Amino acid sequence: MDVHEDLTLLDCMNEIKWTLDGSLTYRMSCRSAICGSCAVKANGHAILACQRQARHLVKDNDTIVLEPLGNMKPIKDLAVDFKPFWDKIDKVKPYLQPKKKAQEKETKQSPEQFKLIDDSSTCIMCGACYSDCDVLEVDDNFLGPAALAKAQRFVQDSRDGKTLERVKELSKPGGIWDCTHCAECVERCPKPARPFDRIKEIMTVALEQGVTNNNGARHALSFAKSVKSSGRLNENVIPVESVGFFNFKGLFDLLPVGLR
Repeated sequence: MDVHEDLTLLDCMNEIKWTLDGSLTYRMSCRSAICGSCAVKANGHAILACQRQARHLVKDNDTIVLEPLGNMKPIKDLAVDFKPFWDKIDKVKPYLQPKKKAQEKETKQSPEQFKLIDDSSTCIMCGACYSDCDVLEVDDNFLGPAALAKAQRFVQDSRDGKTLERVKELSKPGGIWDCTHCAECVERCPKPARPFDRIKEIMTVALEQGVTNNNGARHALSFAKSVKSSGRLNENVIPVESVGFFNFKGLFDLLPVGLR
């Protein structure tokens, strides 16, 4: 089809559906990058179809490769099953658990307090970060960047009374410490939510709250300790300190690596 220079990718998808193939299936709604419904993969990367002009996506051979979002099962064409995505959002308890159950008036926040949760509040649940997350490709237990960004929204909310409980839960396997720090979620996010930055903030809160009895936290502390003491990494000590000196099973599992 001929593509006018002002058409978005979603405009092109609509043109195909309305004039060429009425069976083409995808999601759309606002067409203004607000609802997040139209997220698809274009040329291998998740984007909002309404947010990108088609001419910026055309390859040298005048084609755009469209695929359904990754890490979710396709239902038909470009529509995928979001159930795993929403299940993981639900796991982080994405709602305020106030410090006081009954209050006569609202709890106010300072601009500084609100700024801590402002960026994560911009998430539109489009699933782009979830689609391209490298960890989710190999580990279905990982909560994923969207759920963890939503978790940060409440971990650092000054009105929430369950910060310690939240970071303890988020520090378990499948949580914050399983992130590989690739920052692909930041590249894919169409809003200022920047999931990886939110994950790092939860990590900081976990360390400040003393939630350190896990491999991820021990690794971070050992890493910082090594650099602070010598200016370089002690690669002999960090694996042992990450596993834990009294974690005999974990230390035994390291033996093949040490022998190599």
